[in-house]
Amino acid sequence: MALLQTLIICAYVSLAVGGPWKQCIDVKMAATISHVAVAGCAPGASICDLKRGTNASVTVTFTSTTEETKATAEVKGLIAGVPVPFPLNNADACKYKPSGIAPCPLKPTKQYVYTHQVEVKSLYPKIMVEVLWNLMGSSGSIFCFMLNARIV
Repeated sequence: MALLQTLIICAYVSLAVGGPWKQCIDVKMAATISHVAVAGCAPGASICDLKRGTNASVTVTFTSTTEETKATAEVKGLIAGVPVPFPLNNADACKYKPSGIAPCPLKPTKQYVYTHQVEVKSLYPKIMVEVLWNLMGSSGSIFCFMLNARIV
C-alpha cells in the first residue's frame, strides 16, 4: 500500500511540476524550487537530451526557508535503478564562480538562482538516466530534484 501511495504521489508531483524534472518527495528540503532549466532541453519536453562532448548548464531558481552557510552539490545518475555518483568540479556552490550562488550565507525568504555547468563526456554511453541533484547545506538538503535525461 505504501508503495502504491508513493507512486501516486510521484505521478501527481510530476504532472503538477511539468517538464522533465520533479522535486524529490522523500527528502526534507530547506528551500522551495520554483524553476529548473537545462540548456538545450526543449520547453515542455518530458526528457532532456544531453549531448556527449558538450557542457550542460543547469539553472535552479529557489527560495530559501532557512539560513545556510554551506551549499555543496551532490549529483548521482540512476542507471537501471542503481545510483552512480557523478563527480563535479566546483561542487561548493558558495565558492563556484561565475555561477553557483556565491556569496553565502543564504538568507530565509530570499530567492536565489543557482547555476552549474556539467561536462557530458564523449565517452559516456548513450543511455537513459535519471539525474538526482541534491544541494546539501549544513543541516541537510537545501533542495533536491530529479531530472529525466537521455545521453545522446
